[in-house]
Amino acid sequence: MTSLDLFPLDATGQWWVDDVSYSVTPYTLPTLNAGVSYVGIENGLVGFAREVTAKVRNLGTTDLTSFDISVSYNGATLNETVTGVTVTSLTEYDVTFSGTATLAAGTNVASVTVSNVNGGTDDDSADDTKSMNITPITPGAGKVVVGEEATGTWCPWCTRGTHFMHVMEESYKGYWAGIAVHNGDPMVVSEYDQGIGALIGGYPSGVVDRGAEVDPSGFPGAFLENVQMTPAAIITNGAFYDATTAELAVSLKVDFSKAVSGDWRLICVLTEDSVHGTGADWSQANAYAGGGSGPMGGFENLPSPIPFDQISYDHVARAISPSFEGKANSFPTSVAYGDSHTLLYSFSVPADWNTDKMHIIGMQINDQG
Repeated sequence: MTSLDLFPLDATGQWWVDDVSYSVTPYTLPTLNAGVSYVGIENGLVGFAREVTAKVRNLGTTDLTSFDISVSYNGATLNETVTGVTVTSLTEYDVTFSGTATLAAGTNVASVTVSNVNGGTDDDSADDTKSMNITPITPGAGKVVVGEEATGTWCPWCTRGTHFMHVMEESYKGYWAGIAVHNGDPMVVSEYDQGIGALIGGYPSGVVDRGAEVDPSGFPGAFLENVQMTPAAIITNGAFYDATTAELAVSLKVDFSKAVSGDWRLICVLTEDSVHGTGADWSQANAYAGGGSGPMGGFENLPSPIPFDQISYDHVARAISPSFEGKANSFPTSVAYGDSHTLLYSFSVPADWNTDKMHIIGMQINDQG
């Protein structure tokens, strides 16, 4: 018997199975044998380029000194030649391919194969190839996901939020708009702080597309769920900055790709990267200092607090207009497919803001908030 299915009658049913035995045939290492033990291609969005990694394990008794390795995915092949190494018996060698794999729609197989081991053929071809299935996500046409993170320099766990905001920017640039909403520090925007505070229960925390509260570590999952949704409209940002008056005029042009009705609203947010200052209020508390709470993007290697001259802050919310909820009836009660509306905003830019590091984020809020 090689398998057994048991079907209890109800939750109180009990079963006993005995007379189970097994046997093990020890594996005898061949003289020369390289096997692929791991294939690594991070999933993501269709069209994204992804790094390809693999592990080659020496499953023989002879040291591996050279080998060729290739990955085949969606009709394309990447090749690498590894020489001048010494991989002893039962140890592994990490390979990072110089090229990248472009994620293709649907489910496709990525296969990594090792060959030309020590200049020839190894003694066991059964373990020369390892494969994985990749099914990337197709984003909704024109969709950009907004992540609003509640943070503060006083908050020791908020370095986790900083780390995951960086991960999202690096991993999903162009599809993710991150906004760091500060509390209790010199970067506070009071109206924004109060608005986000009503949606969360603690720090660090955040909301993705104004949905349910999520820990920053949950940003990737919430993003992948929301990015598949087709937006009701596409927003095109325009701006003119008058350096003499320090006035920034912003236009948000909204082209509707669906017919909508109800109280739809529009919000304009300004963010700034590389924000820094002097004094204790600009130093970041860091619960990950010393590594006792595990790794966190390098913050485990920094002290607590992180001195103000060793840290700067990205995605910092600088202004929100007209309000956290947006202006009621920003659009007509009924908007037809193909309609276009442009709303205008004006901001006074303080001298200590760096306009070269600033971003405009237009947010459309539906009639459910």
